[in-house]
Amino acid sequence: CGSTLTGDEGTFSSPNYPESYDSNLWCNWTIVVNASMSITVTFDNFDLEFQQDCDYDYVLLYEGS
Repeated sequence: CGSTLTGDEGTFSSPNYPESYDSNLWCNWTIVVNASMSITVTFDNFDLEFQQDCDYDYVLLYEGS
């Protein structure tokens, strides 16, 4: 699950969206752009399983290599 996205536009989603995905799934999406460019990430639909410490479902965005 996951891939590297390049180019001016793109989309990504969890496996089996909009249905549930398998347990213990780890997805890693890498977005690569020229260093002089920036990106915008928009979530049209966002639903996470509740858990006090976010141990199960979370989204992590960071800048860097």
